[in-house]
Amino acid sequence: MTTTELAPPTLVGVLEELVLLVRRLPAEPAIGMTAATALRAVAAEGPQRISDLAERLGVSQPGATQLVARMVDDGLVERREDPTDGRVVRIGATRHGRAVIAQRRESRSRALDELVGRLSRREQQQLQAAIPVLDRLAHLTA
Repeated sequence: MTTTELAPPTLVGVLEELVLLVRRLPAEPAIGMTAATALRAVAAEGPQRISDLAERLGVSQPGATQLVARMVDDGLVERREDPTDGRVVRIGATRHGRAVIAQRRESRSRALDELVGRLSRREQQQLQAAIPVLDRLAHLTA
């Protein structure tokens, strides 16, 4: 008996498999998954406190501090003074960091396009139609 005979696909199961698929797609330039997630967060949502970034990433504040230090050294992010509280430091994406995100997304998009090309025309249309709902789901908060 196979796993698929035991459990039909569920939304959670399919999403988990898709996350694994996307992680396996080639992404250049290569940076760690946690750094990539942090970089996307500060680029999309604007400068953030390290404590907020640590919470989002599910890592300790010291771990986030070390990650940010490496990312600063790599020119991906920069420390910025909070405009309302000079004691607070926020982490923001640099121009180079934004370019890295775009390059990684483009390289993964090319690889994913090849896979999508293996789907039937009807499946491609269904996938295209599902994108707005999946995007909305991705941006809801728990």
